[in-house]
Amino acid sequence: MEKIGYLSTYPPAECGVGEYLYFLIRDMRDHNIFTDEIVVFSNKQQNAIHPRRDINGLIIPSFKWGASEYSELLKNIRKNSPFDIFHIQHEWGIFPKTQEFLNFLNEVRRYAKKIVITLHTVYHATYGEVENIDKYHRELSEIVDAIIVHNILQEFELRAQGVDVSKIHRIPHGTTVNPYISESRENLAKKLGLNIKNKFVIVSPGFLRRDKGLDTLAEAINYIVNEEGRDNVLLILTGAIQGGLANLRYVRKVREYIRSNKLSRNILFIEKYVYRDDILRSLALSDVAVMAYKLREGKYCVSGILHQALGSFKPIVGTRVSKLVEYYQLVPELVVNPGDHRALGDKIIYVMDNYDEVLRMMKTVREYVKKTSWINVARKHIKLYRELLET
Repeated sequence: MEKIGYLSTYPPAECGVGEYLYFLIRDMRDHNIFTDEIVVFSNKQQNAIHPRRDINGLIIPSFKWGASEYSELLKNIRKNSPFDIFHIQHEWGIFPKTQEFLNFLNEVRRYAKKIVITLHTVYHATYGEVENIDKYHRELSEIVDAIIVHNILQEFELRAQGVDVSKIHRIPHGTTVNPYISESRENLAKKLGLNIKNKFVIVSPGFLRRDKGLDTLAEAINYIVNEEGRDNVLLILTGAIQGGLANLRYVRKVREYIRSNKLSRNILFIEKYVYRDDILRSLALSDVAVMAYKLREGKYCVSGILHQALGSFKPIVGTRVSKLVEYYQLVPELVVNPGDHRALGDKIIYVMDNYDEVLRMMKTVREYVKKTSWINVARKHIKLYRELLET
């Protein structure tokens, strides 16, 4: 391979897809999997509008998030072509379901030997939010050479919708081994500006949205503190509000619940975008990570925060939702039904009271972390690229 092009959001964009691509290319570079040229066509944003180089390659801001207008992007692709592989990191909010996007893909064929697309979210045919999604998936699959998905639910949903099985490739989401897990809690707390003395620390990092189950989590803490008398817990909620006015109102409602139930000593709410190093520090600092997702099923995606937590080797309490299906398969004993704050609270108490036993349960995670390390995920991508170019 001589040249690979990527189309994706990219840091400093506050977006999990951009973070995903950053880690993927970084491990390709760091481990010298290949030395070819990489060009990333990124989203345009206030603090990143001009072409630049970083450790991963040439970054060219070229498109507006969520807009079905691709003339500038195509101009930049043409200027930097030809590409051996052109790989799109796709999310529906970034690249809406439009005929314009399909037309764009057809045009890219003129500038690349092979086109790959990673569908970070796959909708069920009956989900309803995106009309005729099964037809659109089939049309998209006829244009590209390969579709990458992350888990078995996504794979079999596409197969059920009639997508050509030979084009579907399952490559798991990458997992970061937390570089801060050997650092002392005192140092980590100091760097994060936190007081955790004599506290059992629970973290739930990431974007603040209704589907994260923050209300259930706050109710679980209220149950632990005020009904079960465990006042030594500290929940740290960190993240930026994502998704508009409805989520802003939701977060305000959760804040009011915390205030009215006098939980401010037990729930620390830090409402700001948290960069990757501080997320990893908070996970390394924690006693347990809790993911209280409440999802409308049929929107199949993977939690990037889950994979960061897995690589921190701390206990994780989760909910039985498709977004956490990998963890449900690994440690079903620590998963509860979504929306059940008492079950969630009881599971956290179980972790508190049986910590050594729970750590032994988490040993099953270690092999999965190794299998899904970014270096192994990067190798799987390169293997796929080479197989495509041989056909």
